[in-house]
Amino acid sequence: MLKCQYRSSDISGFRTRIVRPWTYFDANWPRQQDAQIELRNCSRSVAQLYFRGQLWEERKTIVLILQNRKVLNPDAAAISHKKFLRELASQRLALSLPGFGDFCHRDVEAFRCWNSGVASEGPQSVSLRTEADFHYVSVNTDIAKDSAAVVAARIEERYREVIGQTDYLAEVARNAAAWYDRNIRFPQSMVLTAKLLGFA
Repeated sequence: MLKCQYRSSDISGFRTRIVRPWTYFDANWPRQQDAQIELRNCSRSVAQLYFRGQLWEERKTIVLILQNRKVLNPDAAAISHKKFLRELASQRLALSLPGFGDFCHRDVEAFRCWNSGVASEGPQSVSLRTEADFHYVSVNTDIAKDSAAVVAARIEERYREVIGQTDYLAEVARNAAAWYDRNIRFPQSMVLTAKLLGFA
């Protein structure tokens, strides 16, 4: 069984041994992939941290603190997917907060659009793991254990460290885009799938 993302501790029983980490497809895969990859050529002129997503309780306070600190875009409300991608492609740095998993659609979209992402480090099971400060800009915090104020402060601190380092952010974004192309872009993802299933 190939599963996009999971924590091994959440799976028990005799079938545990047949579960393998796979990759993580976004909701529009692969219909829009070529048009979306063109967004890599956009000018990354906006130096503010960028986030749009559901404001679940675990995220809401962190987002509000960062917005009040003028670090994060002031509006996190839902917009059309097309507009979201255009906005995302104009940013230097996107914020990743855990959703249903530690690695989620927002990360995939940022990788595809050649956008550097800032994320807290957490457990991750995908077939080819992403590396901190190589595929994304890491923040030394634990959202499950640290208070929202501590998480927000550490995100802001890291953001201020790197936002002016355009060469570094471009390098991280290139690495993230290469990860996307190897793991998620069609047809490369099917080559990976065949390999994981022992067919290649």
